[in-house]
Amino acid sequence: MKKAPLLLFLSLLLISCSKEGEFTEQVNDFFHVEVDGAQLPVKVRGNTASKKIILYIPGGPGGTGLDVSILDPGNWKEHLETQVAMAYYDQRGLGNAQGDYDERTITLAQYLLDIRAIVLVLKTRYPGSEVHLMGHSFGAILTYRFMNRYGHEGLVKRYIASSGVGTRIVDDEHWEFRRAYVAHIAGNNVSNGVDPGYWQVALDWLAQHPVIDTIPIRAKLYEYMQATAVEEDITISVADVVNILLLSDNNPFPYYLTLLQRQEFINRLVDEERRWDIKAEIPLIDEDLLILGGEFDINVPPQELQWIHNTIASTNKQILIMPGAGHDHYISQPQMFAAAVLDFVQ
Repeated sequence: MKKAPLLLFLSLLLISCSKEGEFTEQVNDFFHVEVDGAQLPVKVRGNTASKKIILYIPGGPGGTGLDVSILDPGNWKEHLETQVAMAYYDQRGLGNAQGDYDERTITLAQYLLDIRAIVLVLKTRYPGSEVHLMGHSFGAILTYRFMNRYGHEGLVKRYIASSGVGTRIVDDEHWEFRRAYVAHIAGNNVSNGVDPGYWQVALDWLAQHPVIDTIPIRAKLYEYMQATAVEEDITISVADVVNILLLSDNNPFPYYLTLLQRQEFINRLVDEERRWDIKAEIPLIDEDLLILGGEFDINVPPQELQWIHNTIASTNKQILIMPGAGHDHYISQPQMFAAAVLDFVQ
């Protein structure tokens, strides 16, 4: 067991030293990181002269980072990449990730090893650069895990968790946070005359159900939560479609042809995530952390994010709840999102 980390490091060193990245204000670098049988595609774009690289961990499970780099839903090319470099990658089993491995070995622990491998290559390919992790949704959960598993190694300078849940549906707090969210929104809407009849009924219902402990009650609560949701759509042009289908580093044809096969291991990752007692690990987080969320995020309400912020052991911790935004707040509040990220990593 002790030989594995050394063999991993040596293999990564050989790959990363094959070419040193450029330090410019407008780099567009593409390479593969080979780790445990997988070849993970990585794109580095932006200002490497800043000596700051933010590695983006996509959501899902099932999200592909290279597609995010092409569609650019948060306008990171303008708001982030002029100041720092962004690194995007496809997780093993997804997108353009290739290799010879058994898909049954795709686990959350392996995903963490993959992230660590990419960080090592980035630090070797761009010597002297700081590497920061930024995960969204499922990617934020991986960020929490990475902090507790590998934070002590000092490979990553700072962490950013965007809409990362901190409880499971089996936790009482999970439902307490969501009940408090509906109560807060309903109270505000009644006071401000926003559909006061509907939201007064919601307040009355909440008064009758102080504990959210059955499936029918939870379903009703979720119905009220859905009534608060905001749309955060991106505009996809014909050029975007062409870029993804024909010109991107991602090869979409095997991606979609193997959809059912991929769904099997994605479901396993979801099951593994649900078994992980994330609530117990939140108090153990002691790395520098920026928590980002949306005012109307029905997946991870602000009340839960505030609890995470109050509970973690980090001495350098920040939280920003973006007004009018939902789960994908980097789309609806791109400038506010980018400003908070840059302020944290600078």
